[in-house]
Amino acid sequence: MRWLDYRALNSPWTSRAELDDAGVQFDVPEEATSVIEALVTAGEGPQLEYKSKIPDTAGERRSTFKTIAAFATGNGGTVVFGVDRDELTVVGLGSEDPKKLRDQLSSMIRSRVIPTPNFEPDVYTLEGKTLLVLRVEPSPSPPYGVTVDESSKERPEFYVRRGASTYPAQPNDVRETTLARPDPETSQPGFLRTLFR
Repeated sequence: MRWLDYRALNSPWTSRAELDDAGVQFDVPEEATSVIEALVTAGEGPQLEYKSKIPDTAGERRSTFKTIAAFATGNGGTVVFGVDRDELTVVGLGSEDPKKLRDQLSSMIRSRVIPTPNFEPDVYTLEGKTLLVLRVEPSPSPPYGVTVDESSKERPEFYVRRGASTYPAQPNDVRETTLARPDPETSQPGFLRTLFR
């Protein structure tokens, strides 16, 4: 049997745990093409965002790094570069060397998101077009901030993710997001981890 619609696997109205509890079993496709197709068709959400290209202007870089910092502070997420967010179509990243683009993006993240989060950029081809998929892990030292330029390293800006949007963080937003993160060892929310230590 071939899975025809991957959107349900990443839907905002159900989770894998809820499906397991209901006795629904399925095998998630392992081949890279299927995983990327699922990401592209899922639509943006709390842990997924699309960008049509690698950021090359100050405004594009700021928007991208805000999302990366919010993902790292929260529950992690994925940014897919080479997808038109409005049309949900694969536009690709053009003819530039994809490894060069990957290295360029990694360097920008290391210089603008502090502390540097755990992330993994991978290059894929879908429909004959190049995509860069950036996975950002929920990182171990929240909160994560964005510096606009070298002069702002001492004054980073902090962001949180709500739904499919990234917002400037208030102090209690960062605290709540950090405390609510599940402990990777126990899957318990962070505040429970703190209470029972």
